[in-house]
Amino acid sequence: MRDGDINYLVLNAANGDFVCNDKSMDRLEKILDSLEQNVPEGPACLVTISTGDRKFSTGFDLAYWKADLANAMSTIARLQLILPRFITLPYPTMCVINGHAFAGGLLMALAHDFRIMNASPKPKLCLSEINLGLALPPSYAALV
Repeated sequence: MRDGDINYLVLNAANGDFVCNDKSMDRLEKILDSLEQNVPEGPACLVTISTGDRKFSTGFDLAYWKADLANAMSTIARLQLILPRFITLPYPTMCVINGHAFAGGLLMALAHDFRIMNASPKPKLCLSEINLGLALPPSYAALV
């Protein structure tokens, strides 16, 4: 959605929690395609927000991963290709973290130029991959 010089990426989810799975990766890729192909002549920026009132994103869709290990590999690989696209947009990006941001959701927030976070009700940032003893792929480690 565009409002004047500002592009908004609104991470909608039925339950207020944006999760990273192949369906959400499809949507992000299409949105980024459009942003990259329609760069305005003058000033512009991107603001990414979530509709959740307590969660920005809980990251990777673990139920989706549990259904098939290939889903996990696909999501991890696709997010590694999506994150640099936020970083290389030709105008500033800002992520409004309006609640908890975990795993892939936190990585997506970190891929923006600026991040602001709502201080209430005590939101948390967490790279749960580390808690699980998983190694971060080099591109994720570089971002962190």
